[in-house]
Amino acid sequence: MDFRTIVSLPERAPRISPATHAVILGSCFAEGVGGKLGEILGDEQCSVNPFGVLYNPRSICQTLRLLIADEQEVQQQLESSLFEGRDGLWHSWLFSGNYSALSRGDALEKMTTSVMHARAVLQEKTLLMLTFGTDHFYTLKDSGFVVANCHKEIPQTFEEQEDKVDDIVAALKSSLADFVLKFPQTEILMTISPYRYKKYGFHTSQLSKSRLLLAVDEVSKTIGTYFPAYEILLDELRDYRFYAPDMLHPSVQAVDYIWQRFSEWAFTPEMAAFAAQKSKEIKQKNHRTLHG
Repeated sequence: MDFRTIVSLPERAPRISPATHAVILGSCFAEGVGGKLGEILGDEQCSVNPFGVLYNPRSICQTLRLLIADEQEVQQQLESSLFEGRDGLWHSWLFSGNYSALSRGDALEKMTTSVMHARAVLQEKTLLMLTFGTDHFYTLKDSGFVVANCHKEIPQTFEEQEDKVDDIVAALKSSLADFVLKFPQTEILMTISPYRYKKYGFHTSQLSKSRLLLAVDEVSKTIGTYFPAYEILLDELRDYRFYAPDMLHPSVQAVDYIWQRFSEWAFTPEMAAFAAQKSKEIKQKNHRTLHG
């Protein structure tokens, strides 16, 4: 007797090998799974959230546009996005606070280095992994510019909006089509973050996830593949013990389980052996660090 339901995985899977390069964009869940892939492939082959955590399709599409722009345009956009915040740090509307700095020059250097690294990774056969957390997004009231992060600026500076399914589909199809035209060797994988947005109310949070699911399902009919991380947590694990203490984020154990399902689905036999060896080396290194 089986006491749980197992989520079926798509027949079409990316073939990740030791030679694969990967760029991962999206929510904090992307960093959980993407970070594990980055540990195996190394910094030269993997770029995890080069703009910091991104939550919504609008911000991710904006980022994709920047990654395919020419270097002069990239520099112009980076410079124009910078501002000095209320906290005295220099921030960018395109990046999370991980790339902020005390001086404008230092912030710009950190951001430029990160973008150029991601673009270098994309020159090879690449897996582009996108994880969407919410359909809510924020724009600057005075310009309508979509911000990746509000950086704790005055709330009245922004307008919060909910995206529509058709608009998400149109934005993703357009940006991904242009991205693949620029980098035709790219395989695209999309996921929905299992993180629950308590601040919206759980009903509204579920509606948001539903719109994302509908949009990604439509896009994946013609571009890319969908990996059901959201469904694995909700349907296979389905227990609060697989959430962190805040009862909103997936627990470490849940991320590990989803990673296992993902790797069994997407890794070539060569990559599976390579990953096992790499994992062993990482454990030995950490053991020496703790007990050496």
